[in-house]
Amino acid sequence: MILVVGSINMDICLSVNDIPRPGETVLSNGIAKNPGGKGANQAVAAAKLGGDVTMLGCVGDDEHGSMLLKSLSDAGVDTQYILKKDHCASSSAFICVADSGENSIVVDSSANMFVSPEYLLQYEHLFSAADYCVLQMEIPVETVKTAIELSKKHGANIVLNPSPVNGFDKSLLHGVSYLIPNETETSDLLGKDFCNISDCDLFAFMDSYSIENMIVTLGKDGCRYYHMDHGCICTKSAPKETVDTTGAGDTFLGAVVAALSKELEIKDALVFANTASGIAVTRRGAQQAMPTKQEVADELQKHSS
Repeated sequence: MILVVGSINMDICLSVNDIPRPGETVLSNGIAKNPGGKGANQAVAAAKLGGDVTMLGCVGDDEHGSMLLKSLSDAGVDTQYILKKDHCASSSAFICVADSGENSIVVDSSANMFVSPEYLLQYEHLFSAADYCVLQMEIPVETVKTAIELSKKHGANIVLNPSPVNGFDKSLLHGVSYLIPNETETSDLLGKDFCNISDCDLFAFMDSYSIENMIVTLGKDGCRYYHMDHGCICTKSAPKETVDTTGAGDTFLGAVVAALSKELEIKDALVFANTASGIAVTRRGAQQAMPTKQEVADELQKHSS
């Protein structure tokens, strides 16, 4: 079982020509509401791509909360343990999506802040049943620490996406099974520009925190996988016309974990994940853009023939 502990947001998406610069006002070409949140996105991606997924998180007692739970449930995520907080608004993310497909995001945490250590401890049995525990940083850091402690106690593989990375507590990294940052997050973690980070730097970083596996996502350029014994594996993405990158990284992570939970070799899991995220960027939104396992299989078959 894949246990996802994390954020559940309603994405308020604004379509703009270009991402506004500091102090700049731009006009939107349209607005849309889509279910999102890094935790929920990763749960939906893993479920749509074949994983057995349960989620722990929180929504408010509002219309958005009902919509968010429905999106998770429709994707096949077990939502029975999600906290429904009275007199609280569901969390929202305000996303500017440029014509280029790039985006900028501001999150109002609201209900996500009620995902507490005490709440997780009520469901410790889920950690004992989990093969993988997926975590991000849109919930309180103390809750992430508790989830890591429970995962280690019960032997679940810890998959950590260090996003958002601002103010990230590096003590969380010790003993992580899979660390999955993007280029910007990798730069922040190592304290240097990504273009100046060598493979040796990354292996030294992994060794200092006893990180078993590290996957650096590179957007349209695919990803790099690092393992102390197996070295570095670079996996390229097939060229795609990008419409919207919102949720692409979450799609990749969910796909990797879904593939690993089905005991695929890491090389095959990376190809599967690159293909899934490649499909997602050709569509607008986050969860609704995520492909199914069959769509990824069809795409892989197309390129193999």
